[in-house]
Amino acid sequence: DPVRNRQKELQDLIVEAESSEAILSCVRELDGAIVISTAFHRLGKVGLPPEARADPRFKFLLERFRLRLPFFGSRQIANS
Repeated sequence: DPVRNRQKELQDLIVEAESSEAILSCVRELDGAIVISTAFHRLGKVGLPPEARADPRFKFLLERFRLRLPFFGSRQIANS
């Protein structure tokens, strides 16, 4: 399945990311609780500069999280 494969690629990219910019660069493609929660978890690990909170990509990620929240299990919520 190409969609699942792309989500797996994005998951791997996020896990290996060393900057918030690397994570934010792919947020528009993220879909699904696991990859979205991983993005938030990694942003917490690598650090999110204060100015990034005004970044439209970060706002998009927050909105995607809000829309997907009903599909999150306790593990994804804890990891976010």
